[in-house]
Parts: sequence; C-alpha cells; structure tokens
Amino acid sequence: MHQLPVRAIPLDKLEDEGNGLVRFRQNLGDLTALKMAITAYGLLSPPTVWTFKVHGHERHVVLDGNRRVAAIKELAKKWNPERGEFPLASVTCVIFDGRTEDARQASIQLHCHSPQMDTNVGDTLAASEWLLSYGYNQTEAGSLLNVTQGRVSQMQGLRAALCDEAFAQLRMGGISAAEAKSLSKLLVGAKPDVPRQREVLEQILKKARSDEQTE
Repeated sequence: MHQLPVRAIPLDKLEDEGNGLVRFRQNLGDLTALKMAITAYGLLSPPTVWTFKVHGHERHVVLDGNRRVAAIKELAKKWNPERGEFPLASVTCVIFDGRTEDARQASIQLHCHSPQMDTNVGDTLAASEWLLSYGYNQTEAGSLLNVTQGRVSQMQGLRAALCDEAFAQLRMGGISAAEAKSLSKLLVGAKPDVPRQREVLEQILKKARSDEQTE
C-alpha cells in the first residue's frame, strides 16, 4: 500500500480511453452543476490518470474522473482568451503508472463499483461484455457488477440481438431499456434485422425529438 503521486497534466493530453482501457459510462449526464461548482470552487477532487509510454511518448488515460475532465474541457471551449490563460489548462491529477494489467484491474474496480453503473443498462451491458472479453466468466463478471450470472447472460443476449446503432443509443440514453428490448425482437433468424431495427430506431428518436420540441 502506498500513496500515489500527484502531477499536473495538460488538459488536452487527457484521454478518455486508450491502450486497452475503455470508458464504461458513455452518457456522462448533465454537467451543468459540475461546471458551476468547478467555476466557483475549483477542482476539489483530482482525477486519477494512468500514465504510460508508447514509442517513447507519454499518454494519459483517465481511470477515474471522466465527468470532471469533460466538464473542464467544456469550460475551456467557452473561455475568452482575452481574460488570459485558462486556469485549468493543466489539471492536477493522481498518477497511476502500473502495468497494463494493473491499470485494467484498477479500472474495473473504479467503474464496476461506481454508483453510476446502476443507472444505465447499456453501460452495465458494455461493462459485462468487456469483462468477458478479458477472461472473466459470467459469474465473476456478475459479482464485479453486483448482478447475478443470469442477469449477465440476459444482457449478453440483448447485446447480440441489437444492431450497433441501437446499442450505441442505449448507452447514450437515446432509447430506454424497454425500447431496446422491443428492438431486439426484430431478428432475421438469430441475428439482428439491421435495416428494420434502424428504421424503428429512427422512428423512436424522431418521436423523442418531436416531444422535446413541444415541451
């Protein structure tokens, strides 16, 4: 056990994903309140970053704190350069510099036990898929995600029955779990009926946009 070092990393060098690590949570939600808090009080909790070298060049992938980094990047885009340099052009980060396997394990622990993982079926599904791809069985993946082995099996069945566009919308919050399940029933044999799913998906999204405009 030891305390990880802290170091300032240029904001534009902070990556969401890389070197085998993926961000489970695609929909970061509304960042308005977080941006207001950072503007008012600064960055109170530094993100954790995996730092490693590829062909002699350092890379920095965020292990924990993607919402904070995304909020800062949004603030940077709207910063008026006439006010001087953006205050968070470099971000103080906790540095993890372990091996790839160690970083993968750290990412699993940070993401799988995050309360946000319970809020998006698509992200939980993607996490289970990622865990299975790295050799965990369904029981082990379920234990890490706090779901049953049967639930992992159901989620994998849902993923196999969805076209890529529908799965992406599920992760981004564009469609609900119920809508995804309805789309997953549109099959040709045991495979997704991609044209039909795309057609129905567009109808769902079009209706959602129409409902937003009338509110």
